[in-house]
Amino acid sequence: MKKSCFLFLIIFIHSLVSFSQNEIIDDSNTINVGYTYWWPNADPLLNYSAEKCPLVFIGKLINLDKAIIPKEDEAPVITQKGTIEIITVIKREELPKQKFTGQKYFSTDCFYKSNLKIGDYVLVFCYAYEEMYCIPGKESILKISDY
Repeated sequence: MKKSCFLFLIIFIHSLVSFSQNEIIDDSNTINVGYTYWWPNADPLLNYSAEKCPLVFIGKLINLDKAIIPKEDEAPVITQKGTIEIITVIKREELPKQKFTGQKYFSTDCFYKSNLKIGDYVLVFCYAYEEMYCIPGKESILKISDY
């Protein structure tokens, strides 16, 4: 009896914690950025100048989902969605189809094999594609020391 009550308590607490985390990260306060996986590796410090990046910020990784392996009829790219809490915006330009209006969270699905962990501080470089923000891969999310 004690074991089942203890197990129930653990599951209940876990569901409360999960629910509260989902409440914090709502879509109205999150900028969702597409993953242009077909672009070549885009290390912002080597391949492109920061002037071409309409959105650059420092943030903290707060969520990582499990990797998603594509089905046979989908693009052959393994994706992993993650969420970054935006701490400091370094550069911001509005784009015709997408605007950064001070959202607190950034979400994209290019975290597979990024070697990042929840709690890591990162410097993020976003590019423009079809008049919206995009990110070409994990090379545009650079781990930095504690901010």
